[in-house]
Amino acid sequence: MVLASRGKSEQGRLGVIVGKRNINKAVCRNQFKRITREAFRKTSNHHLDIIVLAKSKGDSLSKQDLCERLTLAFNKLIQKSEDKRDQALRD
Repeated sequence: MVLASRGKSEQGRLGVIVGKRNINKAVCRNQFKRITREAFRKTSNHHLDIIVLAKSKGDSLSKQDLCERLTLAFNKLIQKSEDKRDQALRD
């Protein structure tokens, strides 16, 4: 699950929540966090505060697939945020 809100700071911020119930091994939890931070860094030209919450087991996804899915989710959130901002400016 990925949530976002318009940030008040000049840079985007990231929060990652990964519970033991969702990803059992600490190594896998840390790997999920590293991949999430890397995907966020690749799309970091925005002012959104994004929270990533691991809801299901991420063991079945490859690193590359997880990174691509997160990058796609971040880009969708950025696009929605820009669309809402543009609409608000027009009104």
